[in-house]
Amino acid sequence: MAGQTSLLGEILMAYVHCHHCNWEQDDFWSWGYNPLRWFFKYDLPSYIWPRMIRCDPGFLGGGSKFAKSLDLIGVVREVPVSDDEKASWSKAAISEGEKPPRTVHVHLTHSWYALWRSLMKWYHRVWTQEWWTYKSWRQAVAEGRGGCPKCHRSLCID
Repeated sequence: MAGQTSLLGEILMAYVHCHHCNWEQDDFWSWGYNPLRWFFKYDLPSYIWPRMIRCDPGFLGGGSKFAKSLDLIGVVREVPVSDDEKASWSKAAISEGEKPPRTVHVHLTHSWYALWRSLMKWYHRVWTQEWWTYKSWRQAVAEGRGGCPKCHRSLCID
């Protein structure tokens, strides 16, 4: 049995998934780890002040035309300032004798757009969560309801 455990031994974080139909659920929740607490502790303080922030393009999901039209997301070219940015240049290209570029693409979004995306992510996870806690999942297994909600086969937990 894999997963991150608390000091009390309860499983907090575990990736539950089905190898047959690709259904998945990320993380069991507890009093200390849940969407509401996570949002108010991390997301809200990070994004509440209006500004343009760097972001992972995967977080934006390509962004919407509406967000692009309001300049809530964009890409700029900047001189790499950190070792991480310098390292992001293809090592294969450097080994072939190419020099790293003088500028790199940096993805930006408005902090309030990031806050909106975070809210939508948590909303989706709350409404698609099958088992909220490890205990509720174990109880469902004991009652014969612990299989995949889509194909009803056994699940894997990592």
